[in-house]
Amino acid sequence: MRFLLIPVLALAANGADFQLKATPGTVAWGYYWSAAKPVLRIQSGDRVEIQTMLTNSPERLAGAGVKAEDIEAELKAIYAEVKDKGPGGHILTGPIFVEGAEPGDTLEVRILSIKYSIPYAYNSFRPTSGVLTAEDFPQGATKIVPLDTKRNVAKFSDYIEIPLRPFFGSMGVAPPEAAGRVSSAPPGTHAGNLDNKDLVAGTTLFIPVHTAGALFEVGDGHAGQGNGEVDITALETSLVGTFQFVVRKGGDADALHRDGTESGPDRGAEDGGAPSHRIPGDGKTSFPRRCLHAVQRGSGFQCDAGGGWDQRRARHDSQEHL
Repeated sequence: MRFLLIPVLALAANGADFQLKATPGTVAWGYYWSAAKPVLRIQSGDRVEIQTMLTNSPERLAGAGVKAEDIEAELKAIYAEVKDKGPGGHILTGPIFVEGAEPGDTLEVRILSIKYSIPYAYNSFRPTSGVLTAEDFPQGATKIVPLDTKRNVAKFSDYIEIPLRPFFGSMGVAPPEAAGRVSSAPPGTHAGNLDNKDLVAGTTLFIPVHTAGALFEVGDGHAGQGNGEVDITALETSLVGTFQFVVRKGGDADALHRDGTESGPDRGAEDGGAPSHRIPGDGKTSFPRRCLHAVQRGSGFQCDAGGGWDQRRARHDSQEHL
């Protein structure tokens, strides 16, 4: 089963049924895991406002020039008190147990709103990561980038401004039990660290459920990003998101959008920048195969529900990965 991103029509008000703060007792540092203890239990249909932390330490932020009073107290507490870390490095808020979610179901995650927690982001690189090498830069660096949320731009320099388009780099559920405790770094069938710049407010992510309760986690906030992180970071920042969680019983992501069970019509840039398209994926397939998937599923929308789609899907499922 694959996950799928589609636009949704947000509710009339983004008020939440629950509020989940980022504290030493409500974060999973660097992992998705079926054995993780839930920090919140909700019902299908509930809305939750979730606070997340950026992926950096108070010491490194201070060393890059952030004033002590501008470093979140929650981040300081998490770094001081959380000892159970890894194998990845992202501070994820959760997990959230969604009542009724069972393996074979699909968790529909509606991203209702996203807001900033701090007035800055950072971008950093090191010559051992991304496309940069020691021949390009012998050592890494971190730059603090002020955010002008009123004008909706990041002030990279006196001459360079970057449009803001906030999203969460990592959103996912627990992987299958057999996978164990997986790193927050690579994405997978549990979703996770997708770093998809189109996961903005007004979109929905459909994720296959692998364990009871789904165990949803979120973090790795970005104020903006291009098509990937070529230097391994985006405009990294702390965000607060409001989400609605809906359990689709026995639901396959392909079938959900094919049969018209998504929550509303496409939304364009005039509705807050939500994309007006659908993005299928499984978090592990090669780029050539993903291109083929996109063409197959796009063609599927032109087929009737009686056979054309299923025949194309059967041929796709029988093909080997590129």
